[in-house]
Amino acid sequence: MSGRHIARRGLIACSAPLLVAGEAGAAKAEELDGELIALCREFGDAEATFAAWDAERDFMPFDHPRAKEIDKLERALVNRRHEIREEVAELKAHTPEGLQAKARMVLTELAEEADPNRESCNHQYLAAVSLARDILGRA
Repeated sequence: MSGRHIARRGLIACSAPLLVAGEAGAAKAEELDGELIALCREFGDAEATFAAWDAERDFMPFDHPRAKEIDKLERALVNRRHEIREEVAELKAHTPEGLQAKARMVLTELAEEADPNRESCNHQYLAAVSLARDILGRA
């Protein structure tokens, strides 16, 4: 066996503390930033909900009862997202996971409008989106 070859037992023994540390980190993030992470996740999940409603509404007349119901649901979700923005703005991130959750929220909110390849790029958002991408490892 060469000196550069790592035995499986040694690899497993070295990996175990990392797994425990990862679990401890996740528990600490949940303890310190659980509310923040949950709010940011709820904010991001709303995008998929909006997309599903748009897809559903594409195939029905605007005055269809379901289209009217979707309009009401959308207004309620838009209002909820406003509430989430205010709540998240008041919460401090205490862990890398909390900071990453806020960064994902910034990207969800601003990335499209801060695209320099778009004619309507909002240059005021470029630095915020760049920072969010840095935090997320250039997502």
